[in-house]
Amino acid sequence: MSRPRVARLALVLAYVVHTGVLSSVVAQAPRGPEIAFSSGRAGGNEIYVMGPDGGGVRALTQLRGRAFRPRWAPDGRKIVFSWGPLRDPGERTIYVMRADGTQATKLTRERDTHDSSVTWSPDGRHIAFASERPRVDGTHIYVMDADGRNVRRLTLDWPFEGAYSTSPSWSPNGAEIAFTSWGPRTGTAEVFAIRPHSRRVRQITNDGMWNRSARWSPDGRELILESSPNARKQDTDIYVVDSDGRNRARLVEHPHRDQSPAWSPDGSRVVFHRFFWVDSDVYVVDRGGGPARNLTRHPSRDWAGDWFDPAALAVSDVGKRLVPWGWLKAPVWRPRIHP
Repeated sequence: MSRPRVARLALVLAYVVHTGVLSSVVAQAPRGPEIAFSSGRAGGNEIYVMGPDGGGVRALTQLRGRAFRPRWAPDGRKIVFSWGPLRDPGERTIYVMRADGTQATKLTRERDTHDSSVTWSPDGRHIAFASERPRVDGTHIYVMDADGRNVRRLTLDWPFEGAYSTSPSWSPNGAEIAFTSWGPRTGTAEVFAIRPHSRRVRQITNDGMWNRSARWSPDGRELILESSPNARKQDTDIYVVDSDGRNRARLVEHPHRDQSPAWSPDGSRVVFHRFFWVDSDVYVVDRGGGPARNLTRHPSRDWAGDWFDPAALAVSDVGKRLVPWGWLKAPVWRPRIHP
């Protein structure tokens, strides 16, 4: 067979494989964009989804406990979240379920732990989370395989001993995990980034504010975060900073507390929740600023979560998000994580 015919056959085969994989992913993922969030509207806290306009709200879980921080898998087929029983708010474990709410499976099983704040690696093979565990000084960032195996601690060195490290967010290129840490050595809550294969750490923010819940933008150039002048969170606003901590700009300013921001898949909008004394609702705001729009108006607390759009699977830029289209154009990143 001639070389041109071999090349054409290879291209046809690649196209067939790509369309088959993409069709399989889309078939199991939501057909349209959805925001996963947690709410107390059914008692306790359960995981819900809704459209970007706040419509089509439906419950995914009925676990009768405290379910928080849902995060979509990169392909949209699964959602990972933390859960704890109503009788013991201090106990939390990590669960994963299908995007339709079925087959909820416990991933972390160590007793007397507080596992929370989950994030997926870009290839969906690993999950990072924060955990407070017996016989370990402080709260630390851990990483495990997507099936819950091979749990490994990342924050081993100064200044994280005895500190409270939480809210990990995996960068789109897989190179770093951003997280918040505060304790006796840091003074205020600051954002750091750690390389999971080498555990090399760099500090992103250092401005004397209490910076929390940082999330990478889809292109990896910016971080969205919540920030307050003190630890009491009484005046918390949403800010955007460059990935190196420069060019800090306030995106949302409001007398009430705005927290837990997350990007839309195309980076054009940000979803967050706003506390009104004892209640909270989910809002969305344009990346360019302007008034925030109320998505939920329920008497119970609604907590912001995560945004997924199946259209992003086919149009994401190569090197920015590892999705089926990118698998044929660039090698898939594989993290090297040492025990």
